[in-house]
Amino acid sequence: MKKLRYKVPHPRNTPNVHKRAAELLRLNTLLQTEIAERRQAEQALRESEERYRIVSQSTSDYAFSFHFAENGALVLNWLTDSFTKITGYTVEEARSHPNLLDLYLHPDDLERVAATITRLPPDQPTTYKVRIVTKQGEVRWLQSSMWAVTDVQGKLTQVYGATRDITEHQLSDEALRHAHAELEQRVQERTAELVRINAQLEKEVAARKRMESRLRRSEEQFRQLAKEREQQLIFSDRRVAVGDLAASFAHEFNNPVAIILGFAQDLLHEVQVGSPLHRRLEIIESEAQRCKRLVRDLVDFVRPAPTNLVWTDLQKLITTSLTLVATPLRQQHIHTAVDISDVLPPLYVDAQQLQQVLLNLFFNAIEAMPHGGELGVRAMVTTEVTANENVHRQEVVISVTDTGPGIAQQDRDKIFHPFFTTKTKGGMGLGLSICKSIVQAQSGRISVDSHPSQGTTFSIVLPVAESDQHSQNG
Repeated sequence: MKKLRYKVPHPRNTPNVHKRAAELLRLNTLLQTEIAERRQAEQALRESEERYRIVSQSTSDYAFSFHFAENGALVLNWLTDSFTKITGYTVEEARSHPNLLDLYLHPDDLERVAATITRLPPDQPTTYKVRIVTKQGEVRWLQSSMWAVTDVQGKLTQVYGATRDITEHQLSDEALRHAHAELEQRVQERTAELVRINAQLEKEVAARKRMESRLRRSEEQFRQLAKEREQQLIFSDRRVAVGDLAASFAHEFNNPVAIILGFAQDLLHEVQVGSPLHRRLEIIESEAQRCKRLVRDLVDFVRPAPTNLVWTDLQKLITTSLTLVATPLRQQHIHTAVDISDVLPPLYVDAQQLQQVLLNLFFNAIEAMPHGGELGVRAMVTTEVTANENVHRQEVVISVTDTGPGIAQQDRDKIFHPFFTTKTKGGMGLGLSICKSIVQAQSGRISVDSHPSQGTTFSIVLPVAESDQHSQNG
């Protein structure tokens, strides 16, 4: 240390000299103290730098500090050596690069990181993930945490941060996410496959159920058909036997009936109208006529006439049949409600026998309404779906409705049976049975719908063959 030299003062200035010397001693003491403290601070700084160097070299993380210049450029203040371990670039390369972020940040993340840095919130940490491209061209993942320091005016003065390499962790996460996504995709594919298989199974089950249902219906139809065929055979055998008997009976019975009827009609012309005998002769004539009809019905039932199929205008046939019953309708105050479709196709049927069926139904309706009512006649075309549910065919439905008392439940299943009748007098119960035979002979069917006090409706259904349709179109 340099020695201080003092000039000996003049005796008359002795007090000032002492004061000056004391001041110099105090300053010297302060200087010695400051020098000792600085030495201690330098020693502490060297120790701190050594510790910082050791920590920096022993960890894969690096720390940094930077601020922004007046032109907005990022100015690096300091950077730890671990930056080189992670990026491959030296600290000197980082300091000398005009734009540090362009040096090592992944191009796809550069804009996002730059925006994050320029919008750092003051005095609180900000953490983000970023990809870098090392000097060797390897892509790695880093996680950075930065802290922005501002002055009293709120202006950003310094940014401190630390970065650690999370590549292995990120790759593990990505592998896990990829595996999860692959597993999820496989689950979805398997689920979709199961759904598809389940839907296919449901279709197959539904198809099998439909097939079983069709088979059951077919079996029931075959059983019913076999039963009907058996009954028809039995009935046919009986009808043949009864037919032979009826033919002989009719031949022998018609002759005396004709004689009785002839004499009764002759006597009616001879006896005055007001005579009691005249009324008795009228009864004899009426009953003789009824006997002839009963015999004729019996013969027609057991030996039906062969069908004579011709192309028939159904609308004209229905209108003509209604004209034939106009008188009894008027006498019993029965009005008609007729609804006949304009698009009825011509049918290949026995017109005479079909008219017989209609007249029988008309007369039954008239007898059911002795005190007046309404006779409804309707004819329309419908479409029937066959048993295989793929073939559609047209049918003509003729409905005859009355507003009479209806048919009791216990009688509805019997009215088409031979010799069954609900009439209190007259008739053998063959009319509806004959009607059913005529309709079935023309590939049709007849049914009844009736409820007590709600009237009765008879429906005749006749199929429209393809040839009928072609003829209609032609």
